[in-house]
Formats: sequence, C-alpha cells, structure tokens
Amino acid sequence: MSPEDLRDLISGRMPRLAVGTLPLEVRRHFGRSEDKVFLSSESVVHILEKHGEHIGYEELLLIPKILEAGLWIGEFNRPEWCSASLFLEDENRRLLAAIKVTKDRRESFVATLHQAKPRQIRSKMRRGIILRQHW
Repeated sequence: MSPEDLRDLISGRMPRLAVGTLPLEVRRHFGRSEDKVFLSSESVVHILEKHGEHIGYEELLLIPKILEAGLWIGEFNRPEWCSASLFLEDENRRLLAAIKVTKDRRESFVATLHQAKPRQIRSKMRRGIILRQHW
C-alpha cells in the first residue's frame, strides 16, 4: 500500500485497495483460500471519522504490518470476524484492526482500525481463540 494509493482511497477516487494478506491460520478460520485483504473507501472514512483522534494517515499505513505481524484472534460467536492487534513498542500503544469476510466468503475487508487498551485485547482473547501469535 503506497501513500499515493491511500490518498486516492481517502478521496474516493479508488473504491478499494488491497492492503495485505491473511495468514494461513486465519484463512482456515474463515474457510477460504484467497488471502488478499482490502480496505474500502467507506471503511477508511469510518475509521477517520470515528477514531480520528487516535488514528490518522500514519496509522493507516501500518495496516499491512498489523496484518503480517500481529496477534490474530478469531471470534466464536461471530465467525465472519477476526481481529489483528499489533503493539507498537516505540510508542507504547496497541492498534487493533477488525477484519470481516463477506457472506459468500470470497473477500476480506478491514472493517475498522483503532487504538486498543490492553484490557480490550484480553477480553477478545477470553471470548475468542488465538489463531496466531505475534511474529
């Protein structure tokens, strides 16, 4: 994901953008073989409007790293959802990306990105299953 592509997505000139890949463990959880993850222009507007006080352009550019190296948690009661969380040690904060698969299970999208407190991650871990540890 390039900064130019992200600008086009935010401005609405691009409807969606491939931002990373799903790990094998997550693809198995979702029951799909395709590994691409997309961010839609609607989702990026939602993220900036709802979480803009903590999430900006720089954090959005971290989505590929979150998907690649983050802790992945699958939700039991919502099998179409997963979360990827990455702790940014240099800034002492944790970013959480929620990923949703479409009903036909053909595509995966970043639904939201926000800053999470440690208790939110622990709660997700109690309600779900760890699909993959941090890398």
